[in-house]
Parts: sequence; structure tokens; C-alpha cells
Amino acid sequence: MSDFRRGALLALFSGICSGFIPIFALYAYQGHASVLTFIFLRSLIGAGVYFLYLLRQSLPVNPSWRQIGYLFAVGGLLEPLQSTLYLTSVKYIQASLVQLIFYTYPALVALLSFLIYKEKPSGKTAAAIAVSFTGLIMVLGASPGRVNLAGIILAFGAALVCSTVILLSYRLVRQIHPLLVGAFFSLFTSLTVLPVGLLAGSIRFGIELKAWLAIIGCALVATNLARIAFLTGMKLVGSTPASVLCMIEPLVTVIFSALLFSQFLTWFQLLGGLVILLGGAVAVVSKKERV
Repeated sequence: MSDFRRGALLALFSGICSGFIPIFALYAYQGHASVLTFIFLRSLIGAGVYFLYLLRQSLPVNPSWRQIGYLFAVGGLLEPLQSTLYLTSVKYIQASLVQLIFYTYPALVALLSFLIYKEKPSGKTAAAIAVSFTGLIMVLGASPGRVNLAGIILAFGAALVCSTVILLSYRLVRQIHPLLVGAFFSLFTSLTVLPVGLLAGSIRFGIELKAWLAIIGCALVATNLARIAFLTGMKLVGSTPASVLCMIEPLVTVIFSALLFSQFLTWFQLLGGLVILLGGAVAVVSKKERV
């Protein structure tokens, strides 16, 4: 298997794993875990697993101070900011609309890649983004109606922060092993969220077993596996195709919400899911033609 194909499959796998985050979160909330408790514990557990694996494999943990600065900026500042913007926007507008606005980030990645790295998107890549976005509309079935402007701004802000995270991550994985990047991201996220949560009184450890299992599952599957797959895949195929392929994430969420919580899909949503996959395939073919 070529490096490019392997990278595309890893990016797709990352999107599938990330699609389970809302599922794990719902079970954690049912077990009386707060949002910050969920974020802190999954990041802390994820960081622990990362560093144990790095030690076991005798991989060097020696980033430069400059690289540590980048790692902290992304993991300790931007990722918590992204989560805060996203979760706050849900208070103002419907969750499906938040998802729709948030998943403009592949287009923002393409735009910022052009502005920062001069990575001009091809016509097929631009078409792939449009096709995937159309499929996303079909899957989520979002109907804006009368919406709160603050909610729209917050959701779009989360998308913009996410695109910045991806671009900075793309720069880092070309200098540092992806496992090391993921380890420091999780570590710095937990270190940032802990004092904020303690001061706000919203981090609690007296939660039910269901919540602990959900948090551990999210840390290992939807955080560690998803992140390392995405970082490695992005290193092989580039930031824009990897982002488009990850647009399978909401489709996975919708499918498993239907299976686990009896929220059944319509045929129109299923068709939208196929359109998302088509967009991802077009992005991969387009990128492959240019390498």
C-alpha cells in the first residue's frame, strides 16, 4: 500500500473514531460527569497512555523550547478554546446548525493553507469541499430559521480555531513524531482545563462507573486513536484532503445515535452520507494527481 493511500485511510479512520465523541459524552453526562470533568479526564488519561507508550518504545521525548511553545499554544490554549466556543454556541442555536457551521473548517483549512503555505487548492479539491458540505447539510437536516447571531459567531469561531489547530499541527508533525505531538496536546489540555475547572467548581470526581467507562473509552478511541491517525494521515496526504475525509465524523455520530438511542435516519440523510463520502473520494483523487 502506498503512503498516500495509507494516509487517506488513516484520516478516514480518524473521522470514524471522532464520531463517537458525542456518544461517549452522552453516557458520561448520564453518569453525572460535567463537561469540564469529561474534557479534563479524557485528556489526562490520553496523555498518560501516550507517554507510557513513548517510554515503552524508547522514543525520544526531546522537543525544542520553540516546539514546546507551539505544542502549548495548540494543546493548552487553542483546543480548550475550540471546545468552549463550540459548547457555548449550543446554548444559543440548535446543535445541528452548530455542527453545520463548525464543519466549514475544511474550507477554512484550504483557504488558510493557501494564505500561509501557498498550498493552492485545485478545482477538484474545491469541488470536493462543496460536495461534502452539501452532503453534510443533507445528513444534519439543519434548518436555520430565526437564529441567534451570537450562536452563529461562536460556532464559526470554533471552526476557525479548529482550522488553525490543524494547520499548526501540520507544521508540527513535519518536525516531531505524531505520537509526541498527540501526547503533549493531551497533556497541555489537561493542565489548562484543571485549574479553570477547579476555580469554577465544575470538575468532580465522584461520578458513576458508567461515566468513568465512557471517559476511558473516549480517551483511548475517540481521542488517542483518532488524533494519532489524523496527525499521521495528515502528514502523508496534506491538511486539506485529511480535513475533508474527516467530514465522515457527523455521519458516524448520526448512525450510532440511531442505533443506540432509536433516533432513526431518513433515506435523505443516508443519501447525504454517501455524498459526504463522494466528496472525500474526490479530494483524495485530486491530491493524488498532484503528488
